[in-house]
Amino acid sequence: MSNYDRFWDLHVLARDGHYDFASQIREQAEHQAAKQTADSLKRFLLSPVDSKHKCIITPDELAAVDDLPDGYVASAISISDLETGAVSVTAQNLVRWINDPGRTGKLRVNAHGDGEGAIWMSEQTGVTSSVAADLLITWLTRNGLSPVANNTRVKSVAGNKNSKGLVTIALAACMGARYMTTGATLGSASSTAAPSSAVALMVSALRQAGITGIEVTGSNEIVMSVDGRLYRDTQPAPQTRGAADKAWEEGQQDGTRLWTIEIPAGWDVRSFLFSRGGVINIPMDYAIKGVAHNRGRHPSGGWILTHHGDGSTVDVSEGWIVDEARRTISPPLGWHVKSHGSGRGGTLIATSPGHAEPLAHSPFKIREIS
Repeated sequence: MSNYDRFWDLHVLARDGHYDFASQIREQAEHQAAKQTADSLKRFLLSPVDSKHKCIITPDELAAVDDLPDGYVASAISISDLETGAVSVTAQNLVRWINDPGRTGKLRVNAHGDGEGAIWMSEQTGVTSSVAADLLITWLTRNGLSPVANNTRVKSVAGNKNSKGLVTIALAACMGARYMTTGATLGSASSTAAPSSAVALMVSALRQAGITGIEVTGSNEIVMSVDGRLYRDTQPAPQTRGAADKAWEEGQQDGTRLWTIEIPAGWDVRSFLFSRGGVINIPMDYAIKGVAHNRGRHPSGGWILTHHGDGSTVDVSEGWIVDEARRTISPPLGWHVKSHGSGRGGTLIATSPGHAEPLAHSPFKIREIS
Protein backbone atom coordinates (compact mmCIF):
# COMPACT_ATOMS: atom_id res chain seq x y z
CA MET A 1 0.00 0.00 0.00
CA SER A 2 2.68 2.44 -1.04
CA ASN A 3 3.92 4.47 1.96
CA TYR A 4 0.68 4.22 3.94
CA ASP A 5 0.34 2.09 7.07
CA ARG A 6 -3.43 2.53 7.08
CA PHE A 7 -5.95 2.94 4.28
CA TRP A 8 -9.64 3.76 4.82
CA ASP A 9 -12.11 3.33 1.97
CA LEU A 10 -15.24 5.37 2.70
CA HIS A 11 -18.25 4.58 0.50
CA VAL A 12 -20.89 7.32 0.34
CA LEU A 13 -24.46 5.97 0.22
CA ALA A 14 -27.66 7.68 -0.93
CA ARG A 15 -30.23 8.61 1.71
CA ASP A 16 -32.06 5.31 1.15
CA GLY A 17 -28.87 3.28 1.53
CA HIS A 18 -28.38 2.60 -2.18
CA TYR A 19 -24.84 2.50 -3.56
CA ASP A 20 -24.16 2.51 -7.30
CA PHE A 21 -20.64 1.08 -6.93
CA ALA A 22 -21.47 -1.90 -4.70
CA SER A 23 -19.99 -4.35 -7.20
CA GLN A 24 -16.62 -2.56 -6.96
CA ILE A 25 -16.22 -2.70 -3.18
CA ARG A 26 -14.43 -6.05 -3.12
CA GLU A 27 -12.25 -5.18 -6.13
CA GLN A 28 -11.09 -1.94 -4.52
CA ALA A 29 -10.44 -3.63 -1.20
CA GLU A 30 -8.46 -6.49 -2.68
CA HIS A 31 -6.34 -4.11 -4.74
CA GLN A 32 -5.49 -1.92 -1.74
CA ALA A 33 -5.11 -4.79 0.73
CA ALA A 34 -2.95 -6.99 -1.50
CA LYS A 35 -0.09 -6.86 1.00
CA GLN A 36 -2.29 -7.59 4.00
CA THR A 37 -3.23 -10.97 5.41
CA ALA A 38 -6.35 -12.74 4.21
CA ASP A 39 -7.72 -12.68 7.76
CA SER A 40 -7.56 -8.91 8.10
CA LEU A 41 -9.11 -8.47 4.67
CA LYS A 42 -11.95 -10.84 5.52
CA ARG A 43 -12.61 -9.21 8.85
CA PHE A 44 -12.73 -5.62 7.72
CA LEU A 45 -14.00 -5.86 4.17
CA LEU A 46 -17.55 -4.66 3.64
CA SER A 47 -19.90 -6.37 1.21
CA PRO A 48 -23.48 -5.50 0.23
CA VAL A 49 -25.83 -7.23 2.66
CA ASP A 50 -29.24 -6.49 1.16
CA SER A 51 -31.01 -5.23 -1.93
CA LYS A 52 -30.32 -1.62 -0.98
CA HIS A 53 -26.56 -2.23 -0.95
CA LYS A 54 -26.25 -1.04 2.64
CA CYS A 55 -22.60 -1.29 3.58
CA ILE A 56 -22.33 -0.55 7.26
CA ILE A 57 -19.75 -1.53 9.88
CA THR A 58 -21.58 -2.16 13.14
CA PRO A 59 -20.37 -0.68 16.44
CA ASP A 60 -19.70 -4.21 17.71
CA GLU A 61 -17.12 -4.72 15.01
CA LEU A 62 -15.36 -1.55 16.06
CA ALA A 63 -15.81 -1.71 19.81
CA ALA A 64 -12.39 -0.11 20.30
CA VAL A 65 -9.89 1.42 17.94
CA ASP A 66 -7.29 -1.04 19.26
CA ASP A 67 -9.23 -3.80 17.50
CA LEU A 68 -8.15 -2.42 14.12
CA PRO A 69 -4.81 -3.63 12.79
CA ASP A 70 -2.61 -1.65 10.44
CA GLY A 71 -3.75 -2.14 6.88
CA TYR A 72 -7.09 -1.72 5.17
CA VAL A 73 -10.59 -0.87 6.41
CA ALA A 74 -13.77 -0.14 4.43
CA SER A 75 -16.88 1.53 5.80
CA ALA A 76 -19.86 3.52 4.60
CA ILE A 77 -21.61 6.78 5.40
CA SER A 78 -24.94 8.06 4.16
CA ILE A 79 -25.51 11.46 2.59
CA SER A 80 -27.97 12.11 5.43
CA ASP A 81 -25.25 11.66 8.08
CA LEU A 82 -22.93 14.00 6.19
CA GLU A 83 -25.69 16.62 6.03
CA THR A 84 -26.24 16.50 9.79
CA GLY A 85 -22.62 15.93 10.81
CA ALA A 86 -23.72 12.83 12.72
CA VAL A 87 -21.45 11.68 15.53
CA SER A 88 -21.05 7.97 16.30
CA VAL A 89 -18.67 5.67 18.14
CA THR A 90 -17.91 3.88 14.87
CA ALA A 91 -16.94 7.07 13.08
CA GLN A 92 -14.89 8.29 16.05
CA ASN A 93 -12.96 5.01 16.14
CA LEU A 94 -12.25 5.14 12.44
CA VAL A 95 -11.11 8.77 12.54
CA ARG A 96 -8.84 8.04 15.50
CA TRP A 97 -7.45 4.99 13.68
CA ILE A 98 -6.67 6.79 10.39
CA ASN A 99 -5.24 9.85 12.20
CA ASP A 100 -3.01 7.92 14.62
CA PRO A 101 0.10 10.09 15.12
CA GLY A 102 2.30 7.00 15.05
CA ARG A 103 1.03 5.87 11.64
CA THR A 104 0.61 7.23 8.10
CA GLY A 105 -2.99 7.18 6.87
CA LYS A 106 -4.93 7.72 3.67
CA LEU A 107 -8.68 8.18 3.30
CA ARG A 108 -10.36 7.54 -0.05
CA VAL A 109 -13.90 8.87 -0.52
CA ASN A 110 -15.95 6.97 -3.12
CA ALA A 111 -18.93 8.80 -4.60
CA HIS A 112 -20.25 10.48 -7.72
CA GLY A 113 -19.15 14.06 -8.42
CA ASP A 114 -21.12 16.72 -10.26
CA GLY A 115 -18.31 19.11 -11.19
CA GLU A 116 -20.02 21.78 -9.08
CA GLY A 117 -18.56 21.24 -5.63
CA ALA A 118 -20.84 18.42 -4.51
CA ILE A 119 -20.71 14.65 -4.14
CA TRP A 120 -23.80 12.51 -4.72
CA MET A 121 -25.26 9.03 -5.01
CA SER A 122 -28.34 7.63 -6.74
CA GLU A 123 -31.31 6.40 -4.73
CA GLN A 124 -33.14 3.31 -5.96
CA THR A 125 -35.83 5.54 -7.45
CA GLY A 126 -33.23 7.33 -9.57
CA VAL A 127 -33.43 10.52 -7.53
CA THR A 128 -30.01 11.79 -6.49
CA SER A 129 -28.83 12.48 -2.95
CA SER A 130 -26.31 15.31 -3.00
CA VAL A 131 -24.21 17.18 -0.45
CA ALA A 132 -21.50 19.87 -0.63
CA ALA A 133 -18.09 18.21 -0.37
CA ASP A 134 -16.91 20.37 2.54
CA LEU A 135 -19.55 18.76 4.78
CA LEU A 136 -17.43 15.61 4.59
CA ILE A 137 -14.69 17.52 6.42
CA THR A 138 -17.22 18.84 8.93
CA TRP A 139 -18.33 15.26 9.62
CA LEU A 140 -14.71 14.13 10.11
CA THR A 141 -13.90 16.97 12.51
CA ARG A 142 -17.10 16.42 14.51
CA ASN A 143 -15.95 12.83 14.91
CA GLY A 144 -12.51 13.80 16.15
CA LEU A 145 -10.26 14.72 13.23
CA SER A 146 -7.75 17.22 14.58
CA PRO A 147 -4.16 18.37 13.95
CA VAL A 148 -1.39 15.92 14.85
CA ALA A 149 1.15 17.54 17.19
CA ASN A 150 4.80 17.89 16.09
CA ASN A 151 3.98 16.71 12.59
CA THR A 152 7.01 17.00 10.37
CA ARG A 153 6.41 17.77 6.70
CA VAL A 154 7.66 15.80 3.72
CA LYS A 155 8.03 16.97 0.14
CA SER A 156 5.13 16.23 -2.21
CA VAL A 157 4.32 17.16 -5.80
CA ALA A 158 1.93 19.76 -4.39
CA GLY A 159 4.33 21.11 -1.76
CA ASN A 160 5.05 19.98 1.78
CA LYS A 161 2.55 17.62 3.43
CA ASN A 162 2.27 15.93 6.79
CA SER A 163 4.20 12.73 7.43
CA LYS A 164 2.03 11.29 10.23
CA GLY A 165 -1.63 10.83 10.97
CA LEU A 166 -4.07 11.34 8.12
CA VAL A 167 -1.84 12.70 5.37
CA THR A 168 -3.98 12.22 2.23
CA ILE A 169 -7.68 12.46 1.37
CA ALA A 170 -8.35 11.11 -2.12
CA LEU A 171 -11.67 12.14 -3.62
CA ALA A 172 -12.60 9.26 -5.94
CA ALA A 173 -15.40 11.14 -7.65
CA CYS A 174 -15.83 12.47 -11.15
CA MET A 175 -14.78 16.07 -11.76
CA GLY A 176 -13.93 16.77 -8.13
CA ALA A 177 -11.38 19.41 -9.14
CA ARG A 178 -13.72 21.26 -11.55
CA TYR A 179 -16.37 23.89 -10.91
CA MET A 180 -18.94 24.48 -13.64
CA THR A 181 -17.05 25.64 -16.74
CA THR A 182 -13.81 26.31 -14.83
CA GLY A 183 -11.40 23.40 -14.87
CA ALA A 184 -8.38 22.61 -12.77
CA THR A 185 -5.11 24.22 -13.80
CA LEU A 186 -2.47 21.76 -14.93
CA GLY A 187 1.13 23.00 -14.78
CA SER A 188 4.42 21.35 -15.60
CA ALA A 189 5.18 20.51 -11.97
CA SER A 190 1.98 21.17 -10.02
CA SER A 191 -1.76 21.57 -10.33
CA THR A 192 -4.52 23.64 -8.78
CA ALA A 193 -8.18 22.74 -8.34
CA ALA A 194 -10.78 25.17 -9.60
CA PRO A 195 -12.09 27.60 -6.95
CA SER A 196 -15.34 26.30 -5.37
CA SER A 197 -14.68 22.77 -6.69
CA ALA A 198 -15.13 19.83 -4.32
CA VAL A 199 -11.37 19.58 -3.76
CA ALA A 200 -11.08 23.32 -3.11
CA LEU A 201 -14.01 23.25 -0.66
CA MET A 202 -12.44 20.37 1.26
CA VAL A 203 -9.06 22.09 1.47
CA SER A 204 -10.71 25.31 2.67
CA ALA A 205 -12.73 23.44 5.32
CA LEU A 206 -9.58 21.73 6.64
CA ARG A 207 -7.81 25.07 6.93
CA GLN A 208 -10.77 26.65 8.69
CA ALA A 209 -10.65 23.79 11.20
CA GLY A 210 -6.95 24.51 11.79
CA ILE A 211 -5.88 21.24 10.13
CA THR A 212 -3.00 21.91 7.77
CA GLY A 213 -0.62 19.70 5.83
CA ILE A 214 -3.19 17.22 4.49
CA GLU A 215 -3.03 16.62 0.75
CA VAL A 216 -6.43 16.46 -0.97
CA THR A 217 -6.48 14.88 -4.42
CA GLY A 218 -9.11 14.67 -7.13
CA SER A 219 -9.71 14.64 -10.85
CA ASN A 220 -10.74 17.26 -13.37
CA GLU A 221 -12.45 14.54 -15.39
CA ILE A 222 -14.55 11.39 -15.31
CA VAL A 223 -13.01 8.66 -13.14
CA MET A 224 -13.71 4.94 -13.14
CA SER A 225 -12.62 1.89 -11.21
CA VAL A 226 -11.07 -1.02 -13.13
CA ASP A 227 -10.01 -4.08 -11.11
CA GLY A 228 -9.98 -1.93 -8.00
CA ARG A 229 -7.74 0.75 -9.44
CA LEU A 230 -8.85 4.29 -10.32
CA TYR A 231 -8.46 5.52 -13.86
CA ARG A 232 -9.12 8.86 -15.44
CA ASP A 233 -11.37 8.53 -18.46
CA THR A 234 -10.40 11.11 -21.06
CA GLN A 235 -13.65 10.33 -22.89
CA PRO A 236 -13.33 9.49 -26.58
CA ALA A 237 -14.43 11.79 -29.37
CA PRO A 238 -17.99 13.07 -29.19
CA GLN A 239 -20.19 10.88 -31.38
CA THR A 240 -21.43 12.40 -34.64
CA ARG A 241 -24.46 11.21 -36.57
CA GLY A 242 -25.75 12.33 -39.93
CA ALA A 243 -23.91 14.34 -42.56
CA ALA A 244 -20.37 13.08 -43.18
CA ASP A 245 -18.96 16.58 -43.78
CA LYS A 246 -19.92 17.57 -40.24
CA ALA A 247 -18.39 14.51 -38.52
CA TRP A 248 -15.67 14.61 -35.88
CA GLU A 249 -13.17 11.90 -36.83
CA GLU A 250 -11.16 9.93 -34.31
CA GLY A 251 -7.82 8.34 -35.13
CA GLN A 252 -4.19 8.06 -34.09
CA GLN A 253 -1.33 10.42 -34.72
CA ASP A 254 1.15 9.04 -37.26
CA GLY A 255 4.02 7.14 -35.66
CA THR A 256 2.57 7.38 -32.14
CA ARG A 257 -0.04 5.82 -29.91
CA LEU A 258 -1.62 9.21 -29.27
CA TRP A 259 -5.29 9.68 -30.13
CA THR A 260 -6.40 12.53 -32.33
CA ILE A 261 -9.77 14.08 -33.08
CA GLU A 262 -10.22 15.92 -36.38
CA ILE A 263 -12.85 18.67 -36.25
CA PRO A 264 -14.17 19.54 -39.73
CA ALA A 265 -14.25 22.88 -41.54
CA GLY A 266 -17.16 25.04 -40.46
CA TRP A 267 -16.08 24.78 -36.84
CA ASP A 268 -13.77 27.34 -35.26
CA VAL A 269 -11.12 25.89 -32.93
CA ARG A 270 -9.17 28.27 -30.70
CA SER A 271 -5.86 27.40 -29.04
CA PHE A 272 -4.86 29.01 -25.75
CA LEU A 273 -1.62 30.93 -26.17
CA PHE A 274 0.17 29.96 -22.95
CA SER A 275 -1.15 26.44 -22.39
CA ARG A 276 -1.90 23.25 -24.26
CA GLY A 277 -5.62 23.70 -23.85
CA GLY A 278 -8.20 25.49 -25.91
CA VAL A 279 -11.87 25.56 -26.88
CA ILE A 280 -14.11 24.58 -29.78
CA ASN A 281 -16.65 27.23 -30.75
CA ILE A 282 -20.10 25.81 -31.53
CA PRO A 283 -21.41 27.14 -34.88
CA MET A 284 -24.60 29.16 -34.67
CA ASP A 285 -26.43 26.66 -36.89
CA TYR A 286 -26.41 24.08 -34.05
CA ALA A 287 -29.01 23.94 -31.27
CA ILE A 288 -27.64 22.99 -27.82
CA LYS A 289 -29.46 20.61 -25.48
CA GLY A 290 -28.29 19.30 -22.10
CA VAL A 291 -28.87 15.63 -21.34
CA ALA A 292 -27.81 15.25 -17.68
CA HIS A 293 -30.36 12.85 -16.18
CA ASN A 294 -32.41 14.34 -13.33
CA ARG A 295 -29.84 17.06 -12.74
CA GLY A 296 -30.64 19.82 -15.20
CA ARG A 297 -28.30 21.43 -17.70
CA HIS A 298 -24.86 20.87 -16.22
CA PRO A 299 -21.71 21.98 -18.11
CA SER A 300 -20.09 18.54 -17.71
CA GLY A 301 -23.23 16.42 -17.84
CA GLY A 302 -23.32 15.55 -21.56
CA TRP A 303 -24.91 17.48 -24.43
CA ILE A 304 -26.49 17.00 -27.86
CA LEU A 305 -25.81 19.54 -30.61
CA THR A 306 -28.33 19.38 -33.48
CA HIS A 307 -27.81 21.03 -36.85
CA HIS A 308 -30.77 23.23 -37.81
CA GLY A 309 -30.49 22.31 -41.48
CA ASP A 310 -30.05 18.54 -41.88
CA GLY A 311 -30.65 17.37 -38.31
CA SER A 312 -27.19 15.81 -37.95
CA THR A 313 -25.94 15.71 -34.35
CA VAL A 314 -22.81 15.85 -32.26
CA ASP A 315 -23.24 13.98 -28.96
CA VAL A 316 -20.78 15.61 -26.53
CA SER A 317 -19.58 13.09 -23.94
CA GLU A 318 -19.98 13.55 -20.20
CA GLY A 319 -16.81 15.12 -18.87
CA TRP A 320 -16.39 17.43 -21.86
CA ILE A 321 -17.45 20.93 -20.82
CA VAL A 322 -20.07 22.89 -22.70
CA ASP A 323 -20.43 26.58 -21.86
CA GLU A 324 -23.93 27.17 -23.15
CA ALA A 325 -23.77 30.95 -22.84
CA ARG A 326 -20.47 31.28 -24.71
CA ARG A 327 -21.28 28.38 -27.07
CA THR A 328 -17.94 26.65 -26.47
CA ILE A 329 -16.74 23.10 -25.83
CA SER A 330 -13.66 22.48 -23.66
CA PRO A 331 -12.01 19.05 -23.91
CA PRO A 332 -10.74 17.24 -20.79
CA LEU A 333 -7.25 17.99 -19.50
CA GLY A 334 -4.57 16.32 -21.56
CA TRP A 335 -5.69 17.40 -25.05
CA HIS A 336 -3.51 19.73 -27.14
CA VAL A 337 -5.77 21.98 -29.21
CA LYS A 338 -4.50 23.00 -32.65
CA SER A 339 -6.45 25.33 -34.93
CA HIS A 340 -6.41 25.02 -38.74
CA GLY A 341 -7.47 28.65 -39.10
CA SER A 342 -10.65 30.61 -38.54
CA GLY A 343 -13.67 28.51 -39.48
CA ARG A 344 -11.45 25.71 -40.85
CA GLY A 345 -11.69 23.28 -37.93
CA GLY A 346 -8.72 21.84 -36.10
CA THR A 347 -7.03 18.88 -34.46
CA LEU A 348 -7.15 17.72 -30.85
CA ILE A 349 -4.14 15.61 -29.87
CA ALA A 350 -4.06 13.57 -26.67
CA THR A 351 -0.93 14.11 -24.57
CA SER A 352 -1.02 10.50 -23.37
CA PRO A 353 -2.04 7.26 -25.10
CA GLY A 354 -5.40 5.58 -24.63
CA HIS A 355 -8.83 6.72 -23.53
CA ALA A 356 -8.13 5.74 -19.93
CA GLU A 357 -5.02 5.64 -17.81
CA PRO A 358 -4.25 5.06 -14.13
CA LEU A 359 -4.88 8.20 -12.12
CA ALA A 360 -2.34 7.38 -9.39
CA HIS A 361 1.07 8.97 -9.89
CA SER A 362 -0.09 10.67 -13.10
CA PRO A 363 0.24 14.43 -13.71
CA PHE A 364 -3.53 14.52 -14.12
CA LYS A 365 -4.19 13.83 -10.45
CA ILE A 366 -4.99 17.27 -9.05
CA ARG A 367 -3.36 17.89 -5.66
CA GLU A 368 -3.69 20.63 -3.06
CA ILE A 369 -2.45 20.81 0.52
CA SER A 370 -4.48 22.33 3.35
